[in-house]
Amino acid sequence: MQLAKSAKRLVIGGVTAAVVAAGCGAAATPAPSGPFEIHLALTPSHVSVAMAADQGLFEGIKVDYDLVGYGESSQLFQSGDDPIGNESPWESAVYQSAGRDVRFFGTAEANNFASGIIIRKADEAKYPDLAALKGQKVGIPGFGTGTWAAFQVVTKALANLDATKDFEVVEGDPGSLEGLLQTNQIEAFITFTAPTAHALANPAYKMLYNVTDTWYAEKGAYLPINGWEAEASWLDEHTQIAKNFIAGADAGLEYLKGHLSERYEGAKYEAFAQGEGVLSSPETTTVVDQMILDDYFYLRANVYTQSWIDSVYEFIQLGEGVLLPEGEVPSKDDIFYTGTLY
Repeated sequence: MQLAKSAKRLVIGGVTAAVVAAGCGAAATPAPSGPFEIHLALTPSHVSVAMAADQGLFEGIKVDYDLVGYGESSQLFQSGDDPIGNESPWESAVYQSAGRDVRFFGTAEANNFASGIIIRKADEAKYPDLAALKGQKVGIPGFGTGTWAAFQVVTKALANLDATKDFEVVEGDPGSLEGLLQTNQIEAFITFTAPTAHALANPAYKMLYNVTDTWYAEKGAYLPINGWEAEASWLDEHTQIAKNFIAGADAGLEYLKGHLSERYEGAKYEAFAQGEGVLSSPETTTVVDQMILDDYFYLRANVYTQSWIDSVYEFIQLGEGVLLPEGEVPSKDDIFYTGTLY
């Protein structure tokens, strides 16, 4: 799919033409006006943002989007094609450590990390914890995803393991990972919330722990596997645009809650739901729909508070020596943009 190039900024306001000759004034030249244009490379997780764009819910912003894969979305943001990216807070920390001033600025419609390591129920005695999986094949949904990044952190925190060395990592489409486990091609997998819900509906599987629920119980904050990020300089220059974008994404999520069927089979946004694994079974669709209605599948904009930042920063600190070099964990203020806080 051919993607649009970088978003074009339209300057709003008037300019006065210069006087070009004594006693003779040139006519005023009107400046371009209209909505601020943004292109987004949306992954299947972001159907409500697509809905918000199509319904005109972004105040003062025109959003043009393409549906792309999870890794491709990350690559396009890294290359500078789009001004706004959709990755996790810990990925913003990695950008900072690498010298790029990218800040996380909002949780509207961010996927809650309601997943964990899934194994075959028959193997629960063989694999009672993460440490027991050392040396085994473990499936992940993509090296460019927040899930892979968080997996590296939790394996270190819970089992003192290095996911890049202590497992044989197998990358697969979210919808195919369960099949790989079922056919004994991998011993465990971690994936997004919808495929997780589908797997757990099958009594043949078991999850070792739930990442976001575990963190919430201990630290009082849900962990998202994605969210919104941009260069700090762009955010400083476009703070109100960023706020409007967050408000529009949140409005899109509210719209989704009233129009869940628009992503069912044969409907306008079916490709998003298929890509995320929501339609893998009627039971999965029902479970995911209820989680959306409960504001659990996606986080809302008002989650983005200072107390939430404080908790998630603790998770990022656990990534030292795994995602981030020893002694090079960026400061909290360098990871999170405060101009869009609730």
